[in-house]
Amino acid sequence: MKQLLIVFVLAAVLMGCATQADSSSFSSVTGKEWRLIEVRIDTAFRREIIFDRNSLTKENARDVFTLRFDNANMGGTAAPNRYNAPYSLGEDRQSITISPLRSTQMAALWQPERLRENDYYAYMQNVNRWELANGRLILYSKNEEGHDVRLTYSN
Repeated sequence: MKQLLIVFVLAAVLMGCATQADSSSFSSVTGKEWRLIEVRIDTAFRREIIFDRNSLTKENARDVFTLRFDNANMGGTAAPNRYNAPYSLGEDRQSITISPLRSTQMAALWQPERLRENDYYAYMQNVNRWELANGRLILYSKNEEGHDVRLTYSN
């Protein structure tokens, strides 16, 4: 019985570590180049991945949808335009607000099929919370229908 209890406790601890959020401050996010690896939309009935970096086949896709936070500004490259905006952290350690985005206005010769630049900007504009989990930056947002959007970045 004692061995069973030890195995149960050990399994619970290991499972918790696999998905545990990093207890880092936002300073762990700043000063690094992050690349969007996945965008997921959760509705009441399904979970849909609309962007997966692993499925991109274009050679120039390496530089799309990047993000960098510095002091009070954030910015990066969308597809193909560069963007930036001021941001502020809320009193709650995980809350964040991104002010209106500014971007260049180059015409896109290519964009990922399921994530258009304007949609990406809209998701970024609605970001309300951040998290570091397993070395990845996760930004939580909403789409225009009010569904949860999760943008996951890796550096």
